[in-house]
Amino acid sequence: MAILKFRAWNKKERKMIDEVSLMKIRGKYHPCYFDIESKCDKVFHEKNFVIMQSTGLEDINGKEIFENDIVELYNFIGEYVVEYSKEKARFILKPIRKNREEIDMIEGYPYIVIGNIFIGY
Repeated sequence: MAILKFRAWNKKERKMIDEVSLMKIRGKYHPCYFDIESKCDKVFHEKNFVIMQSTGLEDINGKEIFENDIVELYNFIGEYVVEYSKEKARFILKPIRKNREEIDMIEGYPYIVIGNIFIGY
């Protein structure tokens, strides 16, 4: 069984928080992270953060690929945003340019992470 990995974009501070966990509180899962400064787990309100799941794939440089990353295929013209498709029950690549088609994410493709939708590239 694969371990689910998450990260979060902090909308207020405009920074990425890596290694976000899910903590079960009163029967409901809440995102949390370990705060080095206070040395404790912090649960945060989802309205202030965008939670992103790892695809379980890495790019050609060994960088883990998450939702909302901007990727391109090696030696391929065009940038795509990584999204999860509920209809297809898998991660897909949505083209940034309108004249391209969406692509299913498949293990073994030569992806390159070039940024994400929050920070750019």
